[in-house]
Amino acid sequence: MPAGRMIGAVQDLFGVVKTRVELPREGRAGTDAVRLAVRLAEELRAATDRPLLGVGVGTPGVVDARGVVLDAPSLSWRERTMAVSTADFVVRTSTLGDDVVLAGAAVLVLSGELGVA
Repeated sequence: MPAGRMIGAVQDLFGVVKTRVELPREGRAGTDAVRLAVRLAEELRAATDRPLLGVGVGTPGVVDARGVVLDAPSLSWRERTMAVSTADFVVRTSTLGDDVVLAGAAVLVLSGELGVA
């Protein structure tokens, strides 16, 4: 995530970006950064008339398999459960992971190297 902003996008099932939203971070950290992430998700949801099938959130730092941000120093997040917060925005699934790992997974899926179940 760029230090100065949070970025989100709505994509179709083929990975084509339909809507993109960027919000300035303005130094927000801790609970204020969580609120900004929720606002970003709300703006993305409002920007589409299609049902959301899932939400993926990439965050800097260390994230465990349960969707808990163990440590994200740049956001002052430690032991922060985010997957539960994002679940309100989805029909099927919510995923939270390390931003680098999720970017790699997206490349594999969109390149056709990895099938989507």
